[in-house]
Amino acid sequence: MDKDYFSIENQIIRREKSILHEKNKKRFKELLKNSDYNLIPKWHLCKNEIDLSYLRSHRHIELVDNDCYNLYSINRDELFRILDQSYTRVFTKSKIWKSHNEDKIIRVLNDWENDTKLIPPVIILNLSDTKFLIQDGNHRLAVANYFDSKEIPVIILNSVEDRFLATVKLDKVKKLN
Repeated sequence: MDKDYFSIENQIIRREKSILHEKNKKRFKELLKNSDYNLIPKWHLCKNEIDLSYLRSHRHIELVDNDCYNLYSINRDELFRILDQSYTRVFTKSKIWKSHNEDKIIRVLNDWENDTKLIPPVIILNLSDTKFLIQDGNHRLAVANYFDSKEIPVIILNSVEDRFLATVKLDKVKKLN
């Protein structure tokens, strides 16, 4: 552990962050009760905008650089059609706080409220190659779905791209840069 972790300055910083986080949590929980409150998701829509290092340890083993994937925009209903059925039960407005990590939901809400672009969800195939799963980006998708986003950008690994294109209705998907 860092020897300065317990310094007075670092304790103050951690306490201030914790207080701000709790204020944001309370504020967002109230805002989401108001049906008029709306956030527009901000996404990285070009490969050259995406820094894969932000995915850290959550990054898929095949996701090593920008040549390993393509970006697509997909109709939200079509995305849920190709995802495993469990996603339609978990990704509902009523379960935004119950089925997801509150801290991650708050972080996404805060980022989008501050016009920060986020990396699109990473879509992979399940082990039996029958349904698609979200490998990274569950909370981003949960918030975008909460606000009824019509289109969701997704990262599709090269290794599953052919299967993705064979599974989706092509009029519901568009390749991005």
